[in-house]
Amino acid sequence: MLRSIQNTPRIVILIIDMFIVTGSVILAYLLRFNFDIPEVELDPFPMVLGYIFLVRLLSFLIGRTYVGIIKYTSTEDVVRIFLVVLIGSLLFVLTNMVTYYVIMGMFFIPFSIIIIDFICTVLSLTAFRMVVKVAYMEMASASGERSEIIIFGAGKSGLITKRTMDKDTVTNYRVVAFVDDNPAKVGKKMEGVNIYAARKLPYLLEKYPLAQLIISPQRMSQSRKQEIIEQCLEHNTRVLNVPPVSQWINGELSSRQIRQVKI
Repeated sequence: MLRSIQNTPRIVILIIDMFIVTGSVILAYLLRFNFDIPEVELDPFPMVLGYIFLVRLLSFLIGRTYVGIIKYTSTEDVVRIFLVVLIGSLLFVLTNMVTYYVIMGMFFIPFSIIIIDFICTVLSLTAFRMVVKVAYMEMASASGERSEIIIFGAGKSGLITKRTMDKDTVTNYRVVAFVDDNPAKVGKKMEGVNIYAARKLPYLLEKYPLAQLIISPQRMSQSRKQEIIEQCLEHNTRVLNVPPVSQWINGELSSRQIRQVKI
């Protein structure tokens, strides 16, 4: 099952996307007319559906929304979907202008349908990818032993570190907690992971005795880093460090660059 998600062909993703497009149009009509579509709207519906389907298909092919690795869906993929769907919807608006002012004096697609369809399509395409991503991560976690990670630092570097560990296909890492010195961040969550106060670090090291700790901040005093390392040594916890940004490969952090701190 896990392998089937990993190797899902692009054409399958495109087909599923087109099913979502079709469902979004139908849902838009049902919502617009309170689940009682009038006869006058049902007659042109097949033509409207076919036109929307064709435009979406061409826009997906040109925008290549289906080529991303779905298990690694990112913000960039969501933005691409939003823009491609938006361009298609703007084309529907342009079509309405042409049919109203040039051809037959009426709108081809009701504007309310265009708006509802846009919202439904963007949300459905995004939700589909996120569900697959979460399902893959859950199955990956269940398929083998998980290496637990505690990240010290809940800033930008900590977030990048978490995403880097999540993408590691060799070792099954799972970030169980963030720890931060900033009291404004304590008690909140980042990508579903709790952020704890620094004073809670000994408690976390006892709760997760097999976990490794990664020090992520780019700017941290040597004395503060030493304090953290000493607490970890007391619990026999392995400490790793995120290298400076200047050492990242092409501006991106790799899990292989996160190495054990030399005591």
